[in-house]
Amino acid sequence: MRAAGSPPPGEAAAEDSENYFLLDTSRLEEGFEELVDEIVPKAPSSSRRLLVFADVLGIGAFVLLWADPAEPIDLFRWVAATLSFALVFALLACVQLTRLGFHIHLHAGGFLYCAIIHAGLHLHRHPPEAQTVDDSLANWPLMLFVTPLMWAFGASAALRDQPGLPSLDLRSLLFGGGAAAAPTAALPAAAAAFLPEVAPRAGELQSARAHNFVCYFVPFWLGTLPNFAAKAKLLPDFSLSVRSMARWGPAQYAEVAVGAAMVAHLFGYHLLRAYREARLLPLAAFYALAFGGLALTIAHLGPTHDAHMHHYFTAALLVPLTRCSGGVSACWQGLLVGFQLQGVAVFGMPPLFYRKH
Repeated sequence: MRAAGSPPPGEAAAEDSENYFLLDTSRLEEGFEELVDEIVPKAPSSSRRLLVFADVLGIGAFVLLWADPAEPIDLFRWVAATLSFALVFALLACVQLTRLGFHIHLHAGGFLYCAIIHAGLHLHRHPPEAQTVDDSLANWPLMLFVTPLMWAFGASAALRDQPGLPSLDLRSLLFGGGAAAAPTAALPAAAAAFLPEVAPRAGELQSARAHNFVCYFVPFWLGTLPNFAAKAKLLPDFSLSVRSMARWGPAQYAEVAVGAAMVAHLFGYHLLRAYREARLLPLAAFYALAFGGLALTIAHLGPTHDAHMHHYFTAALLVPLTRCSGGVSACWQGLLVGFQLQGVAVFGMPPLFYRKH
């Protein structure tokens, strides 16, 4: 017997077959909420308001500085762009934010920063026209590939979840006063660490919220500058090809010496650490496959193609070496990711092999 009020078996089966083809939106909503919580945890409303304010500030600064001049960026606009970039991430240091949330903000902000400071520079021989902001923005779909790749290869291990500052008061931060927060409560931990009354312990600088700013953001910003400085004629711009060595001067050899010392520390520190942490074998296997495959490709295409290891590719290839916790690895990874992102944001992803003329 069927219970009173229940539909006949035939009708119930028909109803189930119809519902089978309907989209279960409740599961999609739950999945979206979980994704949002993975990026921005259930933080206090004041922390979320500061996050929105930082995002609006960054976008507003980008819009105000957007220009496509015939001449390279001047000192005033470069300083304004740099200070805006730093201020946004100083504010984000106060926000309760996950590692993934910080990583996404870093790539979005870094992309816009590179688009602004490279406007007006002559980056390409063909075409010879100066770079525009629109030229860089055309590369934004590549961020959909680069951002998760750098997260998986390195940032998921090097970054830390930010706990946020307690009793954060946005009104007090912007306008002063207010009893909800101490005068220095809204300072970024990177700045507060140097104030004795705020951070009496020497280890405060290595807190989670300061780690992302000092050990990752600052090197990341520095990583966006070397190629920019070379194209802006602030540093000697030269190729690392063997054919160009006859034209090198003292400045080029000095740059190569500094770069070689940095690479020696990068490999020495991380290989020794991988050995002590019993990670040397998988790391060696990864790079044996990567460099072995690259060498075979160069050997195969050598008769007909020239190889050019663009800096976006070289830096990305070194990021997995720094997939460790701690300040030293975070500094190295931030530098490499900034170097890599600048190449993608400004030049896109040009091929590594070119047919010989």
